[in-house]
Amino acid sequence: MVIEQIIPTLRELNRADKWRLIQVLVTDLAEEESGLSLQPGEYPVWTPLESYGAAERLMMALEEARQERAKGRAI
Repeated sequence: MVIEQIIPTLRELNRADKWRLIQVLVTDLAEEESGLSLQPGEYPVWTPLESYGAAERLMMALEEARQERAKGRAI
């Protein structure tokens, strides 16, 4: 089937089906590029959201850096 033949049909798809088509095509391309098979499912993604320990450590590092700069100016 030639791409020009299916484009009009693809344009008739609803929004959700278009997104699904994009997902399928991107997955196919990724598999072709890497040889990896992406199985449908949920994949964990790390996010800093509610990572209070990291935020606290960052604040401590920033405070230490501020104090070091203040010491450098006092000399």
